[in-house]
Amino acid sequence: MSVWSQIIFGVQWFIQLVQWVLLAYCVLSWFVAPDSKIMRLLARVTDPILEPIRMLMFRGTHSYRSAMFAPIAAYFLLSLISSLLYRLL
Repeated sequence: MSVWSQIIFGVQWFIQLVQWVLLAYCVLSWFVAPDSKIMRLLARVTDPILEPIRMLMFRGTHSYRSAMFAPIAAYFLLSLISSLLYRLL
């Protein structure tokens, strides 16, 4: 296995990990208080990904309700990046 394929594999693994964290953040947000320790930890991990998407969605629609779909958009964007990386292998 070449160095580039190892790097791509590592990036894909990281993307998959972030997708799982995003999914956990979304599901737990239904049941756990936002100021709990686990939600603060998950927010620290997911906010760098979600905030730019929220800002773009707000600029496009001028509605804060569209920001609720930021995790879905982030998940699909990460899936697209992972798929493109897979094609490079």
